[in-house]
Amino acid sequence: MNENRNAEEHMNRHINKLNMIDKINIRNERESDYETVETITRKAFYNVYIPGCMEHYLVHIMRNHEDFVPELDFVLELDGEVIGNIMYTKSKLVSENGTEKEILTFGPVSILPEYQRAGYGKMDLL
Repeated sequence: MNENRNAEEHMNRHINKLNMIDKINIRNERESDYETVETITRKAFYNVYIPGCMEHYLVHIMRNHEDFVPELDFVLELDGEVIGNIMYTKSKLVSENGTEKEILTFGPVSILPEYQRAGYGKMDLL
């Protein structure tokens, strides 16, 4: 009996995730999203690593940096509400012998605290 119950609960979780996906939209950040994204980032990181946070300021200044890639600046919407963001910048790796390799780095990945640990950040990465 417990096995059937566990299987049913497992199946219901997957159905809920599929239903959740229908309500999600990932799109490029717009200028009208800037304040919302900075607020989400502040809420997502506030008192996590240090008292307060600086990530929202990093998001603010990244947009004007020459290495910022606006085509890879995304917001995640759930039912039309922006709940998360991810940004990418150009970077490079430098080996000990001075060889350089251009790469992309991402971050911060910001999800409103009430939606964290539900898979939204992973969706933003895809």
